[in-house]
Formats: sequence, structure tokens, C-alpha cells
Amino acid sequence: MITEKESRKKRISSPEFRTFVGKGLKHKRDELEYSLLNVNYITSIPVKTLISIEKGEAINIDYYVEYAKALEFDFGSLRDAGIDLKPQRELPKEDKERINLTKKIRHHIISKNFLGQGKTVDHIIQELIEQGAITKDDVTSIEVAGVMQNFIKDKTVMVVAKNGNKNIYVLHR
Repeated sequence: MITEKESRKKRISSPEFRTFVGKGLKHKRDELEYSLLNVNYITSIPVKTLISIEKGEAINIDYYVEYAKALEFDFGSLRDAGIDLKPQRELPKEDKERINLTKKIRHHIISKNFLGQGKTVDHIIQELIEQGAITKDDVTSIEVAGVMQNFIKDKTVMVVAKNGNKNIYVLHR
């Protein structure tokens, strides 16, 4: 039986970059002619862990960062290690649409201080239509209200009043 920890370890495993960085750190250490004990002294990282880092087996990124800082070694990028920058799974279409709507609201409503003294979801939709960001059939008031709720959680906007069952949104102070 696979434990939850083992399952997570299999799911979240990108040894290519750890191996790439580990080899780079070992090469830099050799170039500087530092022993593992020298690096242990300047980082306080145990020698056994340093060996694991150099093999790309350690999974705690903080160890790699501290080792790199000690040797003034630049990690490089994931692309330098030959890693494709692709997620394990694509976001569902609905999530991409919500993200796109969030971008439009951030650009046309939030960044332009459209909310002023307070606006409802209906006002926001009408402004997005007038700005040419959406058409009337692109979104529902429920979808816009959902985005606004996320902005509330992020402390970007807040509700200052209600007009019937409609929230009045303003920028968070």
C-alpha cells in the first residue's frame, strides 16, 4: 500500500533540475577547490546532505539555495536544464475563462479606478461592454460577482453597502 507521502513524492517530482543544479554546485565547489567540510562550515549543512544535493537527491530547495549562495553559484533557469515549461495538467476551459475575465476586470475596472464611490456587478458588466472587453453574452452576473469575491479575498476591493441584494464595490483602502 502506497502512503500519502509516497504518492505525493511521485506526483511532485522534478529530479532533472535538482540533478542539473547539484552537478553545477559540485562543479563550482571543485573549481573553488572547496572540500565538503569547507562547504559544511560556511553553510552549516551536514556533509551527508551536501552529498545528496550534489547528486540531486535532496528535495528541500532551501538547501540548494544556501549551498548556491555560499559558492556564489547562479542556478540558471529551468530551460538551461532542458526542462519543458509545461504543467502536469492544463487548466480546464472554465478556469481559463474565469482568469481571462479577472484580467479584464483588473485592467478595465480596478486599474482605472472605475469603482470610484461604488459600483454594482451590473455597472461593471456595462463598463466592460462599453470598453469592448466583453459582449453582453460573454459573462453572467454570477461570474463577475465570483471574480469580485476573489478581489475581496485579496483585499483589492471591498463591499461598502448593499442595494437590495446587490453589493456595492469600491477599491480597498
